[in-house]
Amino acid sequence: MSKLSDEKLRKLESLSNQGGFWYITKQNLVFRDLCFMAKILEAWNDRSDENYQSFFDRHKTLAGYGSLAPLTAHRATKNCEYLGLTKPSDKYSSRNLTPFYFALKDLCNGDFDKLSSYPNIVNEQLERIYIDSNANNLYTTHIKICPFMFLFKILLLIGDITKSYRIATTEFKLFVATAQGWNEYFEVVESILRYRNDRDFKIQCDAIITKVSDVRYNILAQNHSQLEVTSNDIAIKDGEVKNIRRKVAEYELDDSVQSPEDMFSSYFVSTFPLQQIFYGAPGTGKSNTIKRDVDDNGLPLERTTFHPDSDYSTFVGSYKPKVIDMPVLSIIGEKAVETGRTEKKIVYEFVPQAFLKAYTGAWKNQNTPFFLIIEEINRGNCAQIFGDIFQLLDRKDGVSEYPITPDEDIQKFLLTDEKYGFAGLSEEQKAGIPARVLSGEIMRLPKNLHIWATMNTSDQSLFPIDSAFKRRWDWVYIPIDTHKEEWYISVNGIEYSWPSFLDKINDDVLTDETAEDKHLGFYFCKAEDNIISAEKFVSKVLFYLWNDVFKVYGVPEMLTKGDKNMTFHKFYNIDGTINETLVAKMLDNIGVEKKKKELPIESTTDETVSATEE
Repeated sequence: MSKLSDEKLRKLESLSNQGGFWYITKQNLVFRDLCFMAKILEAWNDRSDENYQSFFDRHKTLAGYGSLAPLTAHRATKNCEYLGLTKPSDKYSSRNLTPFYFALKDLCNGDFDKLSSYPNIVNEQLERIYIDSNANNLYTTHIKICPFMFLFKILLLIGDITKSYRIATTEFKLFVATAQGWNEYFEVVESILRYRNDRDFKIQCDAIITKVSDVRYNILAQNHSQLEVTSNDIAIKDGEVKNIRRKVAEYELDDSVQSPEDMFSSYFVSTFPLQQIFYGAPGTGKSNTIKRDVDDNGLPLERTTFHPDSDYSTFVGSYKPKVIDMPVLSIIGEKAVETGRTEKKIVYEFVPQAFLKAYTGAWKNQNTPFFLIIEEINRGNCAQIFGDIFQLLDRKDGVSEYPITPDEDIQKFLLTDEKYGFAGLSEEQKAGIPARVLSGEIMRLPKNLHIWATMNTSDQSLFPIDSAFKRRWDWVYIPIDTHKEEWYISVNGIEYSWPSFLDKINDDVLTDETAEDKHLGFYFCKAEDNIISAEKFVSKVLFYLWNDVFKVYGVPEMLTKGDKNMTFHKFYNIDGTINETLVAKMLDNIGVEKKKKELPIESTTDETVSATEE
């Protein structure tokens, strides 16, 4: 008998029914469904007035949340951790949702049925799953393994030997899903082959099969587009062997091991757009989308805002004057001697701006995604601001395909500045940067440098972006969501629903004849403690409508109902206070909903029957 398969049999016999194998919760494992579950978790938003189970049950059949009717919240939502949709936690909380989830949601505009158009994204996320049982009490033995990569390795070895890249589900559960580490693949392959050819060995193994009944990674594997998974076996699909072989080779050459925490942030480096512009109407949450994905997750970044006076020097860097104290010298004979006094003098030094700081920061930390955030990108002249950097935006495998030669000032800065340049780096840090980049001879963007920008479509006439520039970016439209929170406009002692106002103004008042980019997003006007004051509403919202929208398209009849007094200046009284009566009349004209007042509790009488008595 073979020593390796004998050892494998001994391990199988010593397994407990609670551990020693790849465990996963016995609930839904469909990638698309789990994404919709995470979407319900996001909508719940840790509300205090309703528990998560109840909220889940109310939403699982609603439009926009897939078809989750047979499911319960518990455990099913827990499986979101396996796919990197939520961070590992013992509590359900929307705060646990990861950048990966939000990036997927943005990609699909919230409709995860569209994930079928992005199979590579699903595949790559599955391949990142890493089991580390040291942090999981479910396991009685220590398991450290990437399950999908290990499965690929076994399928390739079995296929190379038998000419069929396929294993039975029983073989997967007994031998593959009980592996503790990568170096056990010889033992697993030998055990599978012996199981197929040695009747006595097969009988001994089959007697143990109930111990691994909780293995469900074969079901999770159904989500992988390069695998063919049935209830009986798992196989590499025809035509995919070469691609799977390349993935395993790249994995084995990579010394780094992904941890669950790394899964969430590192996904940006290889999967999501390196250069993308979030665009939409004012107040839709473009900047907030970036804040949620980047700032709130502590990812390194540099941020700048373009404006009409922005140019290459304010974006990249330039020499600027600086006042310093210089010693006063006295000439004695042929020598300059310090007098002990100082005087202020103007000197010039190179000052890096957002682009150079992001450029060097990304090269110094290539294992971490680094972001250059450009707010209001269309409020500046992009051709003037980017200059020759424009050429770096053409990327191949994430790296600039066509390098540029920096001028002498930038080259000197890169070589001498210890804070933002490459001076002072350790030999280990230098080893990871190409020599010509390190010397400043050339500049090219690294694959972990993401350039994300926002663009307000109502301002697109400021500096039109030419087509050559546009095609180097991915464009992400942020639609108007008018029901993000329950905010109210306080007018004349009445609270009008802000979401209702947005629905009315966008859908009924600003008709199809009005440019869509003039519509209002939810965050166009910010509330304080969920209340938008009449002063803020008039000075910000109505001022925008009358001066930027109605000046071009005319004041709609529905809004004024023929009232000629409803001109903008009439919303103010002669003393500068708000004419709240006129504001309320305008809101009533278009049918904005009012907050229902809670009725006072009437005192009970002897004839009143309590709820408990009833």
